[in-house]
Amino acid sequence: MKKRRAQNSDKIMQLLTSLDDLKKTKNLVVTIGSFDGVHRGHLDIFSALKAKAKELNGESMIVTFDPHPQLVLHPDADFFQITPSKEKMALLQKQNVDYLMILPFTYPLAGTSFTDFFQHFLLDRLHVRALVMGPNHSLGKNRGGKTQDIKELCDKNEIDVVVVPELIIDGQSVRSSEIRRLIHEMEIEQASKLLGRRL
Repeated sequence: MKKRRAQNSDKIMQLLTSLDDLKKTKNLVVTIGSFDGVHRGHLDIFSALKAKAKELNGESMIVTFDPHPQLVLHPDADFFQITPSKEKMALLQKQNVDYLMILPFTYPLAGTSFTDFFQHFLLDRLHVRALVMGPNHSLGKNRGGKTQDIKELCDKNEIDVVVVPELIIDGQSVRSSEIRRLIHEMEIEQASKLLGRRL
């Protein structure tokens, strides 16, 4: 486990690459995703994550995957990452959260059902107090757990849920897939606007 001091803050973020590295947490608030691009929509999610952790007097955690799931599941597809893994991790480490957990994305993990992932990862291992996600979030094998499914399981287990509204800029949804399309079509100015930084 590595500890790194976030920029412009006294907070020390713990960088985790294994669940075994995680010690006891307090009112843990989690967001989970690939976060490719670390774009302006993701930044809204991270802001909501930190706000919820503050509300609960708890701790905040970003959970992401490496390599990107698409590179494992569909290696021959016409897919590219907006930000290579090293750059993405550097951007995530600037978000001033308590924990950044990087889970190796493997075929066994990809084959884990939504309910098993929820039970064994979120409940048994992380003891999550609240979950923060975007409106189109999904979890588990074949993205089987949709937003409503996640909310229902959270309700049953007394886990708070924060659904962050989708960010719209110039009539476009701020999504990684949309930014990839803009880059592919060489609309670099608009892609940079959705990202929140120059490409």
